[in-house]
Amino acid sequence: MILIDTEALVVFILGLIAPSLLGKHRRASIYNIHHFNKLQEILANNMSRVIVLPNTWTEVDNLLNDNLRNDHKYKYIEVFRQLVYATTERYLETKATVVTDHFQQIGLADSQILACASLGDTIICADSLLADWVRAKGFGIFDFKKWANEN
Repeated sequence: MILIDTEALVVFILGLIAPSLLGKHRRASIYNIHHFNKLQEILANNMSRVIVLPNTWTEVDNLLNDNLRNDHKYKYIEVFRQLVYATTERYLETKATVVTDHFQQIGLADSQILACASLGDTIICADSLLADWVRAKGFGIFDFKKWANEN
């Protein structure tokens, strides 16, 4: 299984909607088509193995739904729905997350990804602090932001 964080999922969705949006959205300003292609290479044939947490879906929707217009908005809704049905969703109670040692540093959504890390072979992560926690806990990671900065 593959867990994915908000920023990596935002980049993937923007690339599916219109690669020209990459580099323009505030959460995808450092990314381009080359970076999207890498995510697509990893995810395209593995969507049924991808785990997205409810808080990640909410963050993605908050970042994209209000910021896209016209054709991009309609395409976003279509892509979002397709991905929700193609991936696996896991729920973790917020109560179990807010008592963890990492909640204060990385927040709710990333703490839940870390708590569910044992479900996956790899976490695709575009958040440096979360990446550090994942490494410290010994889980597999594809540090997408680090890779993007190097490529």
